[in-house]
Amino acid sequence: MTIKDSKEIKEYINDVCSQVKNKRVHNEIKDELSAHLEEKANEYIKSGEKEENALKKAINEMGSSKHVGSELNKLHKSKPEWSVIALSVGLILLSTVIINIFEKNFGVSNNHVSKNTIMFNILSIIILSLACFIDYRKIKKCSKYIYVVGLFALVYTGFSGIPAYNGVKQWVQIGGLTINIGYFAPIIIIIALAGIYDKYDWADKRKTIIGLFLGLLPLILLVRTNSLFSFIIYGISLIVLLYSFKVSKKILGLFASVEALLIILSRIGFETNLNFMDISNNINGYGDINNKLKIIRDLSVLIGRANNFDINIIPDFYTDYILSYIIYNFGWIVGVIVIGLIGALIIRMIKVAISVKNTYAKSLVFGVVSIIRIQFIGNILMTFGVTISASTLMPLPFVSYGGTATIINMFIVGIIINVYKGKSISKIENI
Repeated sequence: MTIKDSKEIKEYINDVCSQVKNKRVHNEIKDELSAHLEEKANEYIKSGEKEENALKKAINEMGSSKHVGSELNKLHKSKPEWSVIALSVGLILLSTVIINIFEKNFGVSNNHVSKNTIMFNILSIIILSLACFIDYRKIKKCSKYIYVVGLFALVYTGFSGIPAYNGVKQWVQIGGLTINIGYFAPIIIIIALAGIYDKYDWADKRKTIIGLFLGLLPLILLVRTNSLFSFIIYGISLIVLLYSFKVSKKILGLFASVEALLIILSRIGFETNLNFMDISNNINGYGDINNKLKIIRDLSVLIGRANNFDINIIPDFYTDYILSYIIYNFGWIVGVIVIGLIGALIIRMIKVAISVKNTYAKSLVFGVVSIIRIQFIGNILMTFGVTISASTLMPLPFVSYGGTATIINMFIVGIIINVYKGKSISKIENI
C-alpha cells in the first residue's frame, strides 16, 4: 500500500473536502493534497522517521483539516457571474417592454407577438436557471450523442423543412411548435465538438481526417437548407473553437479553405441574394429593404420618435429589424444604449472564457459566444446599411423576437454561468 492510500491521509483529505461546498473541485483537491502529503511524508521517512510518524508529521505540518478546508472553501467558492445574468435577463425583459409598447400604440399583430414573447422569455429564464445547475463537464460525456442529434436535425430540416419566402429552409414544424433548426443545430454541434476536440490528437493523420470530417459534415448539410446565415455562423464559430484549442495554422487553414470552397461550389444563398438585389431600389416606393432601413436612419432623431413615423415601413419589425425600430421610435441614444448593453454582455462572456483554467471549459465558452458575437456584429452592420442579404439576415441577440433563439441563448448563458462557478478547476482534467 502506498503512503497516499493510507487510512490517515484519506480521513484527513475527506475531512478537508467536507468543508468545501463546491463539490466539483473535490477530486482536484484530493489529488493535490494527496500528492503534497505523500511528498512531505517521504521527506520525513528519508530523514529516518518511521512511516507512521512521518504521516502524522506531514499532516500536522499541513494544518488542521477544518482550517485547510475553510481556506479552500473560500478559494473555490462557487459564485455565479451576476453581471452576465443581469444583462441577459435585462435584455430579454427590455425586448418584452419594447414589443408591448409597439403593440399597444400601433395595434401590431393583435397582441399575439407580445404574448408569445412573454411566454418565450419566461421559459428561457427557467432554462437559464436549470442550466446553471448542470455541471458542464457532464455535457462533455454526452458530446457524441449531442453531435448525432444536431446532424439528424439538419438532415430532417434539409428534406422536410418549411421553405421561407427567401428560399431558406431552416424551420421545422413539430406538433404545434415551429423550431428554427438553422439556429438550434449549429449551436449544439459546436457544443458537441468542444467535447470531441478536447485533447484531440491532430498529429495523427487518420484522426485529422476524422476531425475534418466531423467539423465539415454539418456545413455540407447546411448547404441543403440554403441558409447562408447558418452556414456563416457555424463556419466562423468552428474556426474560433479550433483556434481556442490551439490547433496548428495548417489545420485552421485547411478548414477555412474547405469552407470557402463549399460556399463557391454550392452557391448557397447566391440565387436568393441575386433575386433580392433585383427588387426595386426606388426609395420612395419602399422597394428594397436596404432603402427602407436607410429611410429609418435618415428620419431618426437623437431622442424620441422620428418625424413622419410609419410603423408599416418594414413588416415584422420585431424580428431582425428591431434595432432599427428602437432607434426609429425612441431615438439614437436609446439605440446606442441597447447596443452598449449587448456589447457589454458579450465582453463579460469573453472574460469568463479567459478567466477559466480548464481547456475544455475555455473552448466551450469561446465557441458558443462566437455565435452570439457574429449575430450581434451582423445585425449592427445590417442596421447601419453596411450589408444586407435576404439569406444572411441575423437577429439581434436577446432582443429580437424568436422563441428558439431566445431559449438557446439563455441556455448558453446558463452554461457560461456554470463554467464560471468552476473557473478554478485545473487546466487539464480527466472528465
